[in-house]
Amino acid sequence: MQLSLRMDLSDVINQTYEKDVITKLEEIHKDGVKYYLTLWYRDGVIKPEDINKLLVKYENNLHFKTKIVVDNNLKPNDFIWFDITRRKDVNHKQQIRFQYVYDNKKQVFEGLNQFHNTAKFCLSDKQFKKQKRNDYED
Repeated sequence: MQLSLRMDLSDVINQTYEKDVITKLEEIHKDGVKYYLTLWYRDGVIKPEDINKLLVKYENNLHFKTKIVVDNNLKPNDFIWFDITRRKDVNHKQQIRFQYVYDNKKQVFEGLNQFHNTAKFCLSDKQFKKQKRNDYED
């Protein structure tokens, strides 16, 4: 199963909790959850210099494939396994498996925790329960 996480970059970059979010992303990766990260933003909201600073600052921490795109729209072949998004940006398309919706920017961290828990549950080994047979009873 290929996991992907999508977040709004403007809710992370230049925020007081920016380092905490990057640390949590790395912690999830180190916990055995391999995923692709997609960060999106609206054109003109974030300066290219800020994105460059973010990438240079945390390049040693981000050991997973990261894609930064402009615009919230998904292409027809895009599939997002887990989307962390604001209520006003909710995407009702069928290309998203799980979606965490928040109202306050600080809830992004809660969304990351939810992604971590969901991914660990889906990737964990499930106990196989043997079916009880009763067709030999008279």
